[in-house]
Amino acid sequence: MLRKDNEFTILVTSSGTGSAVSVIKTLKRQNEIKLKLIAVDSDQLSAGLQLADYGHIVPNCGDPEYIPELLKICKEYGVSTIFPTYSKEILKIAKNKAYFDELGVNTLLPNPETIELCDDKRGMYDVVSELGIDVPKEYLSRTGELDLNKINDYPLIFKPNTSSGSKGVSLVHNKEELLIAVKSNEDFILQEYCSGDEYTVDVLVDNNHDLLVSSPRIRLSVKAGQMVKGVTKNVPRLNDFCKLICKEIGAVGPGNIQFFREGERFVFSEYNPRFAAGGLMLTIEAGANIPLMAVKLANGIECHPKAADPEITMIRYYEEVFLGKSE
Repeated sequence: MLRKDNEFTILVTSSGTGSAVSVIKTLKRQNEIKLKLIAVDSDQLSAGLQLADYGHIVPNCGDPEYIPELLKICKEYGVSTIFPTYSKEILKIAKNKAYFDELGVNTLLPNPETIELCDDKRGMYDVVSELGIDVPKEYLSRTGELDLNKINDYPLIFKPNTSSGSKGVSLVHNKEELLIAVKSNEDFILQEYCSGDEYTVDVLVDNNHDLLVSSPRIRLSVKAGQMVKGVTKNVPRLNDFCKLICKEIGAVGPGNIQFFREGERFVFSEYNPRFAAGGLMLTIEAGANIPLMAVKLANGIECHPKAADPEITMIRYYEEVFLGKSE
């Protein structure tokens, strides 16, 4: 057991993801709390394995041995908190919360039903629209009927009802492209194309489903679903929307909520119950250190609401990790 008094050991999963690397870098740089960081991944070339204090290879999250292996590592190192960063892992760990509770490992996750709702885009649109918040206009009936002859508002957004990031999302410009897209996925959403500014709001939610952080930012440039250029903004209306959404669905822990702006209209896009992949470092630099606050929140340390500074701009570039022959 490596757990010591006044020291917390944090386990970060899928350590090769952008969100995991941001969490690890941020927690390594802070000096408020004494921490040890454990990174795990199924890929031995995951960058996060090299950035943390300790790195371990674990099975893919679909493997039956995934949870037992995580529990073994938690027990060996005296892990106090686990931060899953990949969508499929989040649900699996939430469903096995009792096993982590037995070891005294805090998960800081909503219940599985909330996580499944967040992954059901159509279900979230129903919940959010009931709160009086705009959602995209949909062109597919709830019975699955699609009358191509009645659709004239191209381009449209085609995307799977359940997916992670930008996987499976496409812009269809005409009937022919739509027919091709429909053949690729049976459970899909066809909705209006919002061409305005794309906003992401980084949030941190306590166990009472109240916001500790709500930090809007504009995604100025996005590649592979992740923001590479962005700027923080002060948008009280978005903060109000996020407060309503988080309370209604029973959110807990870190998350990011996406909107589009069409003139004076903000349109809800999706809620991801995890650390943001692309823009988290921008929110941290702007003064809302969500990973550090999450550690405090998970471990019973007093944690006050924090606002990020507006008009802070981020431009991302790649960093390299080099390994010698023996490594």
